[in-house]
Amino acid sequence: MRTAFPDLRLSGLRIIDWGFGSIVVGTSDGIVVRVGRTAAAARGHAVEVAALPVLSPMVPNAVPAPTHYCPPGPQFPFGAIGYHRLPGRQCQPGTATETTGQQLGSFLAALHQIDTHTPGLAALPGPQDVWQQWHALRANAEPVVRRLMTTSENQRLDRWWDRLLADQRLRHYQPAVRHGDIWYGNLLIQEHGAISAVLDWEMAAIADPAQDLALARYLGAGFTRTVIDAYRSGGGTFDRETRYRADRHWELRELTGIPLAESVNDEEEIGECISKLRAGPIFG
Repeated sequence: MRTAFPDLRLSGLRIIDWGFGSIVVGTSDGIVVRVGRTAAAARGHAVEVAALPVLSPMVPNAVPAPTHYCPPGPQFPFGAIGYHRLPGRQCQPGTATETTGQQLGSFLAALHQIDTHTPGLAALPGPQDVWQQWHALRANAEPVVRRLMTTSENQRLDRWWDRLLADQRLRHYQPAVRHGDIWYGNLLIQEHGAISAVLDWEMAAIADPAQDLALARYLGAGFTRTVIDAYRSGGGTFDRETRYRADRHWELRELTGIPLAESVNDEEEIGECISKLRAGPIFG
């Protein structure tokens, strides 16, 4: 790290988090560095470096401002990216409040109304890229589910995938700048639940805004209603078709962790992903 980022103070280096895609470390001078563990993380770093400086002045809450960037190379096989640490604590189910929901809805309304042709956003993947990622997700998850789930479960999952990938209603929407992973763990909040920052933009794309709206469900039906009400008040559209697509994105969510856990050989996490899939909306 000293070779890649010679200006950082490394004497107080500490691990903050160890995720699927990155190891997150903090320095004594207030910089948070995410060191990639996968090729997908490296692609996400490149997206963040290009897009976050453009998006930052257009949304009502803080987003990370990249200060350091190292593309994949000898120092870091999957690259690294650094930012100034932002204030707040990670949101949890027990700390999210009505204020959190209101501000999240307003944030998403502002994000989804950004002009997708804004200079600097060309680095974001587009709708066709995202659609291809769904096909890749199926191909990458199938070997794991074949190994760990029953024959009848796999047959049911195959039928679900066939319906999803043939569903033309999922291809008809107004593309928007969407975060792609805006669950509560990527929100920093202050006292009383006010959002101080929105983190982790590796999955940002110009794609279906309904995906962002689906992930509010992690915090329950009441929280989701608060988000949607604020979203509509901020000029966002949430109609019958948006709700339908959000339902499908919610079903898809628990599959996304399987190939990520497989890529880093985390058998314990793979088992948790399978348990969540069995308990989720596809099988529930």
